[in-house]
Amino acid sequence: MASKFTIHNGLESSAVNSAIVCTVPFIANGGELSPAGDAPIGASHFFVDTVNGVNSGDGSSASQWSTVAFALTKAADGDVIHVTGDIREQVEAPVGLYGVTIVGNATRPRHATSGGVAVDGNGVSWREPASPTAATPLLRLREQGWVIKNILFVPPRDAAAIELRRREDAADPDASHAQILGCRFAGGLTGIEDNGGCHNVVIAGCIFQD
Repeated sequence: MASKFTIHNGLESSAVNSAIVCTVPFIANGGELSPAGDAPIGASHFFVDTVNGVNSGDGSSASQWSTVAFALTKAADGDVIHVTGDIREQVEAPVGLYGVTIVGNATRPRHATSGGVAVDGNGVSWREPASPTAATPLLRLREQGWVIKNILFVPPRDAAAIELRRREDAADPDASHAQILGCRFAGGLTGIEDNGGCHNVVIAGCIFQD
C-alpha cells in the first residue's frame, strides 16, 4: 500500500511561507547519512543539459546529453549524472541499475527563470512534460542506493515527485537505502512516496512547500 513520508518522528521543522523546512535529517527506519551522498571511487560522471545538450553526444561536460532518461541508459552502478536546466520528463529508473547519483548543477534547487530556462546553470528544476502527461511520478526508483541532490521538483497534480517502490519482484525489486538531499518539493500531489515499505531511507536538508 502506498504511503507518504511524513515530517514527524522527532524531526525539527519550521513553517516558513507555507513551506516545511527540514532543519535536521529525517531518517526512516534506521537509515544512515553517508558523507554528502558521495559517489564511489572510480564512478563515471555524465552531464545533461536540457537546453543545449544532444543525445548524440558522449555525455561529457563538453558534449552533454539532453535528457535524464537517455543518460540512465548509459550509466552503470554508482555513476553520477550532473543535470543543468529544466527537466520535463517522467522517468522510471532501470531495473538492475544501483546507486546512481543525480545532482542538480546549480547554486540552489530552484527555477533558473520564470520560464524554466537555465541561465549560467543557476537553476535546476524537474517538472512533468508539457504534453502528454501520465499519472506517474517524475522519478520512480526501483533499485537500492540511489542519491538525488539539489533539484527543485514540481510534481504532477496526480502523482509524486519521487516514488520509491519495493515489491521484491522482477519489476519493482527494492528502492531502499535511497538518499534525497537538499531538494525542494513544490506543489503537486506528493513530494516523496514510499510504495511498498522501503527502509534505510534518508531525507535531509529538503524543503516541502504547498
